[in-house]
This record gives sequence, C-alpha cells and structure tokens, in this order.
Amino acid sequence: MGANPALAKLLGYDSVEQYMTEMTDSGHQEWLDPDERSRYLHLLEERDVIRGHECQLRRRDGTPIWVSLNSRRVCGEDGQVLYIEGFVEDIAERRRMQEALRKSEEKFAKAFLLS
Repeated sequence: MGANPALAKLLGYDSVEQYMTEMTDSGHQEWLDPDERSRYLHLLEERDVIRGHECQLRRRDGTPIWVSLNSRRVCGEDGQVLYIEGFVEDIAERRRMQEALRKSEEKFAKAFLLS
C-alpha cells in the first residue's frame, strides 16, 4: 500500500519516508490478517471499486486499528492495473460505540426478560 502523510500518521509512522523505508511486506506488517488482504484484493479485482470495506490494519507498534477502505483500480489503456487509489478512514471510535451499544442492548434485553 502506498502512503500519504495522513496514512503514515494513522499507522504510527513519523513520515511517509519512514513508512516507505520500513514497510517491506504490507501483507504481514500492515494488515492484521494477511488473509483479509487477499480477500480485499480479490474483491477489488472482481468489482474494480470497493466502498466501506471494514477491516483491521496494524500500526507500527503492532496495535490493531479498525479502518474503512474505499478503493478503486486504475487501469491503463491496455486494461492492466497501473495502481490502486483510495482512502482509509479510522473507524475505531465508531466500532467502540457500536460494541457499547450492543452490550447495552443485551443487558437491557436480559433485564426485560427477567422482570
């Protein structure tokens, strides 16, 4: 995966240069689950565009982070993929809120059933 300053910072790097120097195996360094990367790339190959693909990436220090990927394949005149462009959105807070809501709903449902 290429990087811009925002992505480098999101993943815990001080600069794009540091990211590019240290990132030698995106599948294992950047993706929490390398198989998820394979599934994502397969989906992108099938659809050419992906919106809202939620997955976990790995920060430089190894901690996981939930993100939403929006990507598209850019092809040349011959149909060959030149590069993939897109953006990554940090959705960790949204995921925490969803989990808290789910737990609250479970607790309410149990209390309701016991009353």
